[in-house]
Parts: sequence; C-alpha cells; structure tokens
Amino acid sequence: MKGGGAMTTIGHTWRRRKRERPEEILTAARIEFHAHPAGAVTMKQIADRAGVAKGTIYLYYASKAELITAAIASVRNNQALPVEQISV
Repeated sequence: MKGGGAMTTIGHTWRRRKRERPEEILTAARIEFHAHPAGAVTMKQIADRAGVAKGTIYLYYASKAELITAAIASVRNNQALPVEQISV
C-alpha cells in the first residue's frame, strides 16, 4: 500500500514500525508520568497512548519499574518530547 497507510497483509503492519516502537512507548510513558504520579499510571494508559497492546510494552520493558527507569534516563540524557506531544 502506498502513501504510508497501514498494510493489510498479515505481518507487514507490525514490521513497518517495529524499530520505532520502543521510542514510541518511552515517549508515551514520559507523557503519562509527566501528567500523573508514576504510581497512578497504568501500563494500559501507556499502551493506549503509544497505540500498542499492553503486552507489547513487556516485549521491550520487563516491568513498569524498568520503564520508569528508562523514562528518567531519557530525561537525564536530554531526550526532549516531540513538539507535537507538548500541550500548552
């Protein structure tokens, strides 16, 4: 399928974004952790924001604690949120 739309052939949709997925999950987590206390954020909220199934997060991050640690590390490494993700 041309134009960047989702492919309907089984398997192609997931491979198309697989490399970007960890960063998409991390960005979603940073947004949720910024908006709410980390203890109140659920993995489902992060998954919904990232546009993935909750179980998909666990393919990249073993636990919520690991995801929190990665989010903190990304902020420390000055990985800013994409402009379109910042609400004013």
